[in-house]
Amino acid sequence: MLGIFGILLMTTLVQYGVTHMPVHRSAVISLIELVAGAVSQQLLTDEVVTVREWVGGSLIIFGAYLASRTTSKA
Repeated sequence: MLGIFGILLMTTLVQYGVTHMPVHRSAVISLIELVAGAVSQQLLTDEVVTVREWVGGSLIIFGAYLASRTTSKA
């Protein structure tokens, strides 16, 4: 029960926090979570990640970096 309650509480707090952030910042967080999940999958399982997937992950990180550097002047 503690685990289920903890996951529900964390999910609710993250969703609340993201609604009070600029859109480009919340998009960066989502992209970084995607890459963190892929890296943890690589470390915790015996699946082999190909060079193509590493290049794709690095492009995601680079895109998140560029998105965080831009400022909207609309």
